[in-house]
Amino acid sequence: IELVGQDELAEAVHVLAGPHKLRDIRLGETTWDGLAGEGDSGLEIEIREGRPGEPAPSLVRRIGRTDDLGVQMSVHSVDPENQVVFAGRVPVYHGMASIDRPDEVWVHFLIAGLLRQDALTDKLRVPLRIRMRRRGDNAWRRLPELHYMDSTQAARRIQIKILFGEAAVGSPIPPPAQRGFVEARKWVPAQTLAPGGGGWTADAYFSAGAGGDVYRLGTEGTTNVRNLNLQADQVTVYLDRGAWPDGVYEIEVVRGATFRNALFTSSSYQHSGQVWDFFGSHEGGTLPLTREGLLDTITLRRAVSVRHRPPVSRRDVALIAVRARNRAVGQLSVLASGLVRDLGGYVAADYMTPAVGPVTVAAEATVPDGTFDKTKNIAFECDVRLPVAPAARSVLWEDGGTGIGAAVYI
Repeated sequence: IELVGQDELAEAVHVLAGPHKLRDIRLGETTWDGLAGEGDSGLEIEIREGRPGEPAPSLVRRIGRTDDLGVQMSVHSVDPENQVVFAGRVPVYHGMASIDRPDEVWVHFLIAGLLRQDALTDKLRVPLRIRMRRRGDNAWRRLPELHYMDSTQAARRIQIKILFGEAAVGSPIPPPAQRGFVEARKWVPAQTLAPGGGGWTADAYFSAGAGGDVYRLGTEGTTNVRNLNLQADQVTVYLDRGAWPDGVYEIEVVRGATFRNALFTSSSYQHSGQVWDFFGSHEGGTLPLTREGLLDTITLRRAVSVRHRPPVSRRDVALIAVRARNRAVGQLSVLASGLVRDLGGYVAADYMTPAVGPVTVAAEATVPDGTFDKTKNIAFECDVRLPVAPAARSVLWEDGGTGIGAAVYI
């Protein structure tokens, strides 16, 4: 399952062993009518019956493993009587793992709105931190800290898309300013509130040098944050295979406390004049924003590992490839009739042997002249090889020559 903006795009390939005639394809109780795309409510289906000479399917050209997580990301605990007062538990990391040697990893989140009930137009930010390591390594490698901003009660789907292959070329693209992933930081200072601590330094792979620690709108040409692009609903991370070797990757993500964008100074990382550790706590024992009347639940929805190769390499099997946009695919059924190597409709050159000239069948017995009539049964058997496209009225077998004997024609 892939996220494209706010759309969910599901892909699947169903396989039947051996060639089959396919008809009456149904998804649940709905029969596919042969249309594609928006003409059939976002549903596309491609079939291959496994006949020799058929082209490879093109609708689905990658494989993946989808891990349904469904984990509500933890937040700071608060006093139920006064929900701006910290109650002792800070957010924790939530983990997942990729397949071995993935080409891409997609981490999907569902944000169930981001809103204060007492200030409906106030823009809010939620910081996210991600770390990765190849299985077997001890040290975690940190990605830049990400800030997601919005002011809505509508649910939104967002994703972190990690691409293994090559590093990004040049500077990052201009990020959004009003909604979505608006900021990334490769360095975060320690908090100025007692007792200090906190801070964040991203792996050197994401830095083009000292300074230029912030990537937000207006800094895309000067920032030294590299190998990262911010968009409204997506962060794209580019990992060079030379710096990030093949293997299974463990990925962990944690969210910080929600805070008001109007009180945040991006250049100094100050909130109301102080540097806060949004992921920890301080001696004052309060949060930057009360959780009373706050809509900011984030669910870690799924992790998808992808490889860029056809799902099925064999051509002698029947395939039904499905791509659906924003609809439940459910159970697929089909009327499938097995095909055999026959000289009827299922004919292809690679199943045929070369054409041969006329041959004579050796007689097992001779019928004396004048004693043959139609009441006598004469039987024979032999192996027959035909050209791919025999001419009409070709003689398959004859006895006694044209006009005086018997013959079998095609």
